[in-house]
Amino acid sequence: MALPVENSGKSEGAPLGVSLDTEGRTKIEVYVESTGPAVYALWGSNDEYAWRLLEEAFLTLENGGRGHEGFDNAYRWVHVGTANLNDNFIEIVASGAP
Repeated sequence: MALPVENSGKSEGAPLGVSLDTEGRTKIEVYVESTGPAVYALWGSNDEYAWRLLEEAFLTLENGGRGHEGFDNAYRWVHVGTANLNDNFIEIVASGAP
């Protein structure tokens, strides 16, 4: 079984987006933190160039704090982002057989 892959990023008072090459792994976990209200969108891509907006409000933090969501995935690349001007953190982890 292949080891999990992950990518993360953080921002200070700025929007944030993080992408991950899942390398064919099908189980995705997303963890987010924000110092204020934030809405995180989810995109998928098979080639890292043509992105599809999958969910506009994938995760919503009404008062800031932390959030988590897991899902099955068929896209090679996933991207999670927020346009909110807070201190933000995003971590994406993919596991499962490629």
